[in-house]
Amino acid sequence: MRKYATLNAVMTFLRPILENNGFSLVHTTLANGRGAALETILLHTSGEYISSTIDVPLFKNNDPQAYGSGLTYGRRYSIMALLGLTAQEEDDDAQAAMTTLQERLSDLFSAQTIEELNSARMRHETAVGLEKVDVWAIKAVIKVMSEKFQ
Repeated sequence: MRKYATLNAVMTFLRPILENNGFSLVHTTLANGRGAALETILLHTSGEYISSTIDVPLFKNNDPQAYGSGLTYGRRYSIMALLGLTAQEEDDDAQAAMTTLQERLSDLFSAQTIEELNSARMRHETAVGLEKVDVWAIKAVIKVMSEKFQ
C-alpha cells in the first residue's frame, strides 16, 4: 500500500487553488554529472516568484525511465517543500496535519479583500503546532496576497 501522495494527487489538489489565485508552477532541469538539478518556481501574475533548487541523484546511468522517475520524485517533493505541505495517505496524525495546512492555505488564497486576508492572517500565521516550513509557506502566501490587494 502506497503511503505518499503521488505527483498527480498533489497537482490535482493544488492546480485549481493556484490557478484561481494567479499562481503557477514551473520546473526546469539541468544535468549536473550526479543526475539532475531540478528548479521549482512558484510564479504569481504580479511578477513575484519564489524558487527552490534540489539535486535529483540518478542511480542507473543511461536509463531514461530511472531519469524520469527521479525527476517525478523530485518534482513531488520540491513542490511539497516549496509550499510547506506534507502528505500521507494513511489516516493518521500526519494526514490531519496536512489537511490543516491545506485548509489554512486555501483560506488565505480565498481572501477577496485585504480585511479578509488580515482576518485569515490572524487565524493562521501564529497557529500553535505549525512547523517552521509551514509558517514560512503561510507568510509567503500572505505576502503575495497582500501585494494583490495593493
